[in-house]
Amino acid sequence: VLPSGGPLLAKVQAHPVTQPDLPVILRVIEGLSMDGSPPFPQMTAFRKECFQSFPVSHVQTMTLSQILQLYMAAYQSPVIWKDLWRQLVGVISVQIIRDIDQFVAKNEFAHEAVMALIINS
Repeated sequence: VLPSGGPLLAKVQAHPVTQPDLPVILRVIEGLSMDGSPPFPQMTAFRKECFQSFPVSHVQTMTLSQILQLYMAAYQSPVIWKDLWRQLVGVISVQIIRDIDQFVAKNEFAHEAVMALIINS
Protein backbone atom coordinates (compact mmCIF):
# COMPACT_ATOMS: atom_id res chain seq x y z
CA VAL A 1 0.00 0.00 0.00
CA LEU A 2 1.39 3.39 -0.96
CA PRO A 3 1.86 5.85 1.90
CA SER A 4 -0.59 8.72 1.87
CA GLY A 5 0.86 11.79 0.21
CA GLY A 6 4.14 10.12 -0.81
CA PRO A 7 5.96 10.98 -4.08
CA LEU A 8 5.24 7.58 -5.66
CA LEU A 9 1.53 7.96 -4.92
CA ALA A 10 1.53 11.39 -6.60
CA LYS A 11 3.19 9.93 -9.71
CA VAL A 12 0.70 7.05 -9.87
CA GLN A 13 -2.25 9.44 -9.46
CA ALA A 14 -0.88 11.70 -12.19
CA HIS A 15 -0.94 8.85 -14.72
CA PRO A 16 -4.16 6.85 -14.35
CA VAL A 17 -4.55 3.62 -16.28
CA THR A 18 -6.79 4.26 -19.27
CA GLN A 19 -6.70 0.79 -20.84
CA PRO A 20 -6.64 -1.84 -18.09
CA ASP A 21 -5.27 -5.25 -19.07
CA LEU A 22 -8.30 -7.51 -18.59
CA PRO A 23 -6.46 -10.88 -18.60
CA VAL A 24 -3.96 -9.69 -15.98
CA ILE A 25 -6.64 -8.25 -13.69
CA LEU A 26 -8.78 -11.37 -14.11
CA ARG A 27 -5.84 -13.59 -13.16
CA VAL A 28 -5.15 -11.55 -10.02
CA ILE A 29 -8.82 -11.56 -8.99
CA GLU A 30 -9.17 -15.30 -9.61
CA GLY A 31 -6.22 -15.85 -7.27
CA LEU A 32 -8.06 -14.28 -4.33
CA SER A 33 -9.46 -16.63 -1.71
CA MET A 34 -11.17 -16.31 1.64
CA ASP A 35 -9.33 -19.40 3.01
CA GLY A 36 -11.74 -19.81 5.92
CA SER A 37 -11.80 -16.13 6.85
CA PRO A 38 -15.20 -14.73 7.80
CA PRO A 39 -16.70 -12.23 5.35
CA PHE A 40 -16.08 -8.56 6.14
CA PRO A 41 -19.18 -6.33 6.61
CA GLN A 42 -18.97 -4.70 3.17
CA MET A 43 -18.83 -8.11 1.51
CA THR A 44 -21.94 -9.23 3.41
CA ALA A 45 -23.75 -6.05 2.31
CA PHE A 46 -22.57 -6.64 -1.26
CA ARG A 47 -24.04 -10.15 -1.25
CA LYS A 48 -27.37 -8.91 0.16
CA GLU A 49 -27.72 -5.98 -2.25
CA CYS A 50 -26.23 -7.26 -5.48
CA PHE A 51 -27.39 -10.86 -5.81
CA GLN A 52 -31.16 -10.45 -5.56
CA SER A 53 -31.69 -10.85 -9.31
CA PHE A 54 -29.48 -13.98 -9.54
CA PRO A 55 -31.08 -17.41 -9.86
CA VAL A 56 -31.50 -18.75 -6.30
CA SER A 57 -29.74 -22.01 -7.16
CA HIS A 58 -26.73 -20.04 -8.40
CA VAL A 59 -26.47 -17.92 -5.24
CA GLN A 60 -26.79 -20.96 -2.97
CA THR A 61 -23.79 -22.64 -4.58
CA MET A 62 -21.48 -19.60 -4.52
CA THR A 63 -18.50 -19.71 -2.19
CA LEU A 64 -17.21 -16.79 -0.13
CA SER A 65 -14.16 -16.71 -2.40
CA GLN A 66 -16.40 -16.25 -5.46
CA ILE A 67 -18.29 -13.43 -3.74
CA LEU A 68 -14.96 -11.79 -2.83
CA GLN A 69 -13.83 -12.06 -6.45
CA LEU A 70 -17.05 -10.47 -7.71
CA TYR A 71 -16.73 -7.74 -5.06
CA MET A 72 -13.23 -6.98 -6.37
CA ALA A 73 -14.46 -7.02 -9.98
CA ALA A 74 -17.24 -4.56 -9.16
CA TYR A 75 -14.71 -1.95 -8.04
CA GLN A 76 -12.55 -2.15 -11.17
CA SER A 77 -12.60 0.41 -13.96
CA PRO A 78 -16.05 1.01 -15.49
CA VAL A 79 -14.39 0.05 -18.78
CA ILE A 80 -13.84 -3.58 -17.70
CA TRP A 81 -15.87 -4.53 -14.64
CA LYS A 82 -18.75 -6.02 -16.64
CA ASP A 83 -16.33 -8.13 -18.70
CA LEU A 84 -14.65 -9.35 -15.51
CA TRP A 85 -18.06 -10.20 -14.05
CA ARG A 86 -19.00 -12.22 -17.15
CA GLN A 87 -15.71 -14.11 -17.01
CA LEU A 88 -16.03 -14.85 -13.29
CA VAL A 89 -19.69 -15.79 -12.96
CA GLY A 90 -21.19 -15.97 -16.46
CA VAL A 91 -24.37 -14.18 -15.34
CA ILE A 92 -25.06 -10.49 -15.95
CA SER A 93 -28.20 -8.51 -16.63
CA VAL A 94 -29.42 -4.94 -16.68
CA GLN A 95 -30.66 -5.34 -13.10
CA ILE A 96 -27.34 -6.76 -11.90
CA ILE A 97 -25.53 -3.83 -13.53
CA ARG A 98 -27.87 -1.37 -11.78
CA ASP A 99 -27.42 -3.11 -8.43
CA ILE A 100 -23.62 -3.11 -8.74
CA ASP A 101 -23.46 0.52 -9.91
CA GLN A 102 -25.66 1.63 -7.00
CA PHE A 103 -23.67 -0.38 -4.47
CA VAL A 104 -20.30 0.92 -5.68
CA ALA A 105 -21.59 4.52 -5.76
CA LYS A 106 -22.72 4.45 -2.14
CA ASN A 107 -20.07 2.18 -0.56
CA GLU A 108 -16.35 2.82 -0.39
CA PHE A 109 -14.08 -0.07 -1.32
CA ALA A 110 -13.08 -2.02 1.80
CA HIS A 111 -9.36 -1.66 1.13
CA GLU A 112 -8.24 -2.47 4.68
CA ALA A 113 -10.25 -5.70 4.83
CA VAL A 114 -9.11 -6.78 1.36
CA MET A 115 -5.46 -5.98 2.09
CA ALA A 116 -5.67 -7.99 5.32
CA LEU A 117 -6.97 -10.97 3.32
CA ILE A 118 -4.17 -10.62 0.77
CA ILE A 119 -1.42 -10.22 3.36
CA ASN A 120 -2.66 -13.05 5.59
CA SER A 121 -3.23 -15.58 2.80
